[in-house]
Amino acid sequence: MPEDLIGVWKTADKRYADRYFELDADQVIFSTGGWGVTAHPIDRIEEHNENGQTLYIIYYPTEEGDPSQLSFYYDSIQSVIRFKNQAQFEWVKWVEGALHGQESEGDQPTPLETPAETVSKVGLILIKARRGARLCAHKPCFINGLLGV
Repeated sequence: MPEDLIGVWKTADKRYADRYFELDADQVIFSTGGWGVTAHPIDRIEEHNENGQTLYIIYYPTEEGDPSQLSFYYDSIQSVIRFKNQAQFEWVKWVEGALHGQESEGDQPTPLETPAETVSKVGLILIKARRGARLCAHKPCFINGLLGV
């Protein structure tokens, strides 16, 4: 996984205010809204040049074990990801509490909390995933088949 891609990505589009995805060296994590989070080990990554743009295809298994993929264009100059099937939405990386290249304002998504801030809140459940701690709030959640209770 290229270093520039590793991190948490969000969009300022209000339709996806409660969504994010995270890329790291060996897994892709999706926030599915509300308290839902799924993590998938990465099988392989392909990089292609498509019409002058860098296209990445990340292959991973679904929770049921079926093959799936995430295809996106990465603009290294603007540090923006656009999904191949939804190029109208820009996804930007979180950097130290703000969107990379943007100021955090009232109409922007709020930064993700650090684990220490989140753990201090009442009713949160800490679970372990392959790469470390993951948080779910107010109810049990599953990541890679592990239940946080």
